[in-house]
Amino acid sequence: PASGVVVGALAAGLHLGLSAFTPDIRRWDLRLRGYRAQKVVAGPDRDTALLRLLDRHPPTLNGDATVMGAA
Repeated sequence: PASGVVVGALAAGLHLGLSAFTPDIRRWDLRLRGYRAQKVVAGPDRDTALLRLLDRHPPTLNGDATVMGAA
């Protein structure tokens, strides 16, 4: 009976810890795999999205950036 309470408390603590740090763990895992955070800009079509990107973040395109589908 007492061991069930201990196991339940440990499981609850583990669940709470994982739920609190899941975004950090996910970012860390993606960073280890070579992914990095990028700016996201949406638009009804590719040209509008590109115009929004250039309007909001002018220094973003420095020669090595690619537009989705253009690579």
